[in-house]
Amino acid sequence: MIMRSRHLYSLIAVAILGCTSSGPAEVAQFGSGSRRILIVGNSLVGANDLGAMVAVIAESAHVSPLPAVTVDWAPDYALIDHWNAGNARSRISGGHYDVVILQQGPSSVDVNRDTLRLAANLFAPIIRTAGGVPAMLAVWPTIDRQVDWDRATESYRLAAQDVRGYMLPGGEVWRAAWKRDPTLRFYSDGLHPSPLGSYAVALSIVALLYDRSAVGLTARFSMRGGVYTVDAALARLLQESADSANRQFGARPMP
Repeated sequence: MIMRSRHLYSLIAVAILGCTSSGPAEVAQFGSGSRRILIVGNSLVGANDLGAMVAVIAESAHVSPLPAVTVDWAPDYALIDHWNAGNARSRISGGHYDVVILQQGPSSVDVNRDTLRLAANLFAPIIRTAGGVPAMLAVWPTIDRQVDWDRATESYRLAAQDVRGYMLPGGEVWRAAWKRDPTLRFYSDGLHPSPLGSYAVALSIVALLYDRSAVGLTARFSMRGGVYTVDAALARLLQESADSANRQFGARPMP
């Protein structure tokens, strides 16, 4: 288990969807490298400081160039909420990010899939104009909607194809790991990830963004919440699962 020490396609359809934004976006920054990465999403990426995990895991692997990760998230936000609020658009236009990762809920039902693809296509031109590449971070259904897994991943795959960007199959890492150990606790509350769930997703992101295997990435790292340690055998299982998910579902940008 993961341990933490105490020391440590229409705008009308979008409007009908009624995304329940519940507060202003929060912005956090991690790392100080020259490869600028922005994550735009909701509490699924805000939980457990996913951006920090990506930064410290990449730093520990001595990748080049090292990342600087900014996370712009708000509770219950869909991507169209970020678009309408305008802050993410301004941040992208002026931020010169190399990669902009876009995330919302599982988006497995048709109307949510449509809004995911709509928002991705709205963001993609400003991402590329600013010199970056879009990426879609596929997440997971709620614990009581396991039937939605395939469609959730498909929604993000379609959006990634639309924008010719990265497909980051975060949720599929969980499924690959569950095939080997179905007792792993990746949910914290039936929706949000546990620290272990976020670590599994971070492995996939680092491996795909740096075109490398997740095997060998660190299983012990310090963040503002403390020092996190994953048992070596479990870490290896998750790293191999991240590689499996990336091979089967992941994609790098198309020209």
